Amino acid sequence: MATSLEIIEYAGCLVSLGAVHEAINLLQTRNFEQYPEANFTLGMAYTALWDGKNSAKYFKEFISSSPISNYRKQIAKLNLLQSYLSYETLENSVELADSILTDNQKLNSSVITANTLIFKAQAIVDIYPRESVELLKKAKEYTKKMTGPDLWIDKWLAYTTFYMGNKKKGIRDMKECLKKSTFLKNTETIRDCFFYHSLFTSNEKGIQYVYKGTPISTFRKKIQNSYQLMFQKDFVLDHSPIGPRNGQLLDLNGHVNFKGLSNKNDSYKLLNILLSDFFRPFSIPYLFSLLKPDEYYLDSSPQVMRQQIYKLKQILKEHHFYIPIIKERYGHKIDFDKINNVRIKLVDSDHINEISQLDPLLVLLKNNFEKKSFRTIDIQDFTGLSMRTIQRSLKIGLDMKIIESRKIHRKTFYFFKVNS
Repeated sequence: MATSLEIIEYAGCLVSLGAVHEAINLLQTRNFEQYPEANFTLGMAYTALWDGKNSAKYFKEFISSSPISNYRKQIAKLNLLQSYLSYETLENSVELADSILTDNQKLNSSVITANTLIFKAQAIVDIYPRESVELLKKAKEYTKKMTGPDLWIDKWLAYTTFYMGNKKKGIRDMKECLKKSTFLKNTETIRDCFFYHSLFTSNEKGIQYVYKGTPISTFRKKIQNSYQLMFQKDFVLDHSPIGPRNGQLLDLNGHVNFKGLSNKNDSYKLLNILLSDFFRPFSIPYLFSLLKPDEYYLDSSPQVMRQQIYKLKQILKEHHFYIPIIKERYGHKIDFDKINNVRIKLVDSDHINEISQLDPLLVLLKNNFEKKSFRTIDIQDFTGLSMRTIQRSLKIGLDMKIIESRKIHRKTFYFFKVNS
């Protein structure tokens, strides 16, 4: 039987592979109070899900535990600072950043210094843009051999340039950063730069595109706060950077019943998962954890997923839906620029990208049970899935507050909230 430390190590490997949900379940169903590394791993897992509040909670627990080395504590504080940027106040973020910089004088780590300066600059950029520029220039001295941080600096320098009045240079610099990050396949910087360039140029189609193609609630809120635009409920993917798309409509929001592709099967779920993020590729372990949440990731799992991807490709080809699924270094994704001969109506709801990213079954439930109450037995009869999978999906929906439950005559009924 595996020891506690071996389980924590294994969970860390799952997080790095992308099987984040399995790692969280593994650590949260056991008692690891004596092992601080469990909290660090949970913090990293929630960071991967862009859940700032939960990641901060576990990083704080790790930092307050003893004994851990000063270096590990600094790394945890740096990750905590990144979590703070999504929800914490300016004062708390700056205070933490200054604390890291002070403590790092003994360690003298250029990586920690550079990233802390960037995060601090990001925290103050909208209120103190000139001070933010100075921090970014200082950080650039430490990042001459670091590709990722260098792109972040270029992005935020372009942002400050635009809002300090030099709009043409800001637009030009953001476009250049977008080109560079696209060449380096730094997907999250691509997403950021694409959004800010669309924002600077008042490109509403571009803003809608980023909004619908981003399964991250904090990022979507940032988009809503930055641009007062009525975001489309029914979003049809009918335009690419090279022009409008023609062809038949694939309505994933309605009743899908093609040969090999229907609302009930894995191919439909997999297609919705891949369509939930327009920018980032999905690793095989991550796809597996989303598609088969009640199964463990085993030696045979990669082959199972590759066969599932191949099957979906063949189904799309058979129905003349040119939706290319490509393999990149870090996983599989749809090449959205080259979709042809088909217009895709994505599943509606403000939460749908987030839902499909976390649990594809919720997409299916919303399509078929949105306007009526249902019980777990109804879902089992409709899908044939195990009760464990159904209960897990319902818990996610309840946690996200898009589903409510009500007891009637000792029976539990579920229903989707009207505004979900």
